[in-house]
Amino acid sequence: MDRNDHLNNSDDALTESFLRRDQHAIEDLHARYGNYLLSICMNVLGNREDSEECLNDAYMRAWNSIPPNRPADLKRYMSKLARAAAIDRLRYDGRSKRSPDEGIDPLDELGDIITDGRTAADEAETHELAKALDRFLSGCTKREQICFVKRYYFCEPVSQISGETGIPLSTLYDILHTLREKLRSALTKEGFI
Repeated sequence: MDRNDHLNNSDDALTESFLRRDQHAIEDLHARYGNYLLSICMNVLGNREDSEECLNDAYMRAWNSIPPNRPADLKRYMSKLARAAAIDRLRYDGRSKRSPDEGIDPLDELGDIITDGRTAADEAETHELAKALDRFLSGCTKREQICFVKRYYFCEPVSQISGETGIPLSTLYDILHTLREKLRSALTKEGFI
C-alpha cells in the first residue's frame, strides 16, 4: 500500500495500523489529528512547548493502549488521551499556567462534582457517568451546551468563550455556575454523588 493511500484511509484503518504495530501509525495519526490534539493541549496548558510534550505523551499512551483497546471513535479517543496528558502535566506542575486573570482552573470547578475516570471504581461506572453527562447536556439549551463543552471539555478560558459566543463575561460566569449546580442535582438524583 502506498504511504499516501495509507494516510487517506479511514480511522478504522488507522486503528488497524496500531493493532498491527505498524511503525507509521503514530506519524499517520499526527498527520491526521496533530493540530487538533495540540490545540486541546494548548487550551489546558497555554504553553506550546509543554503542549507539544503532552501531545507526544498522548501518542505514546495510544501506542501503549491500542491494543488491547480498540477505540470506536479514534478522534474522540485521542482527544481524551491528549486532554488527560495535559491535565496530568498541569497537576504535576502544581500550578496553572493560564494567565493570572483567568482565575480558577475549569477542572477544579467541576472537581467536587465529577471525579476523573481513572479513580472510578470500574469501567462500567465510568461509562454510566458518561451517559449521565450526555443526558444532562441533552436537557440543556444549545447555548448552555456550547458553554459547558468549551469550558469543561476543551478547557477554554472564559474570556475566549465570551469572545467567541458574544456572551458577556458576567453572564457567562452565571451560566457556568448554574450549569454546575444543575449537574450536581442531576448526578445526585442518579446516585453518582
